[in-house]
Amino acid sequence: MLWHKDLVLHIGWSMGRFFIAFAIAVALAVPIGLLMGWNLKIRACVLPLWQLLSPIPPPAWVPMTIIFFGIGSKMHIFLMFIGIFYPVLFNTYQGIKDTDPRYLASARVFGASEFTLLRKVYFWHAFGSIIMSLKTGVAMGLVMLLIGESYGGRMGIGYLLGQAKDYFVIPEMMVCMVILGWLGWFLIEILKYVEIKLAIWKIGR
Repeated sequence: MLWHKDLVLHIGWSMGRFFIAFAIAVALAVPIGLLMGWNLKIRACVLPLWQLLSPIPPPAWVPMTIIFFGIGSKMHIFLMFIGIFYPVLFNTYQGIKDTDPRYLASARVFGASEFTLLRKVYFWHAFGSIIMSLKTGVAMGLVMLLIGESYGGRMGIGYLLGQAKDYFVIPEMMVCMVILGWLGWFLIEILKYVEIKLAIWKIGR
């Protein structure tokens, strides 16, 4: 299987859907989490909704997702989105909420507007929490990738793993597991590199 002509295609298919789901989840979760942590009125309006929905295990969304999206890429992307969204949302929210008031007071002394505080103080104070949430999101996204592709998919690593499981082909199962582990490790190392390059104040910690 290591030299299977379609293996690279299956990996590309899975990663393509994963990156779409990851990008959508991060693009929504980070701004919402930032606004929830920054503004009490926004927090009071939207936080209860997320607290109600987030305890639902992502795999529990599978039946409803199949009903609304059918079996295919939309279903897979939505399931991965659910797995990634909540860790990023709540870690961003907590990182913003825990911003040291002394930093905010110092910035206000120099005339910083609220928009400037969001960009220059709140966001960078929460940056470590955001990166950590992205790492968690990678892991959860890969879990949901497997679950999604095992439901009626015809392409992807999850589909290959499911096929190997059904026919009890242990070498192929092991190869799929190693590939998933390597992909997760590689994506997390990229996030670590981004953190080192941008969060220079954390170097040496």
